[in-house]
Amino acid sequence: MDHTSHESPSNMVYSMINPDEHDRMLTDPAYRLEKTKAIEEKMKVYVMSLKEVEKEFEQTHGII
Repeated sequence: MDHTSHESPSNMVYSMINPDEHDRMLTDPAYRLEKTKAIEEKMKVYVMSLKEVEKEFEQTHGII
């Protein structure tokens, strides 16, 4: 199998680790909720970080 045909994650905040975890996400609602909440928290931190970087950039270089 050609190496380029393998999936590569497009969102680096979260990606499935293995097929077992994927199956558990599909079949266990409590686990899915736990993972979804963790992902949402990570995304909030990521977005807040981007906003802070943008704010500092605008203060340093002005609005482009």
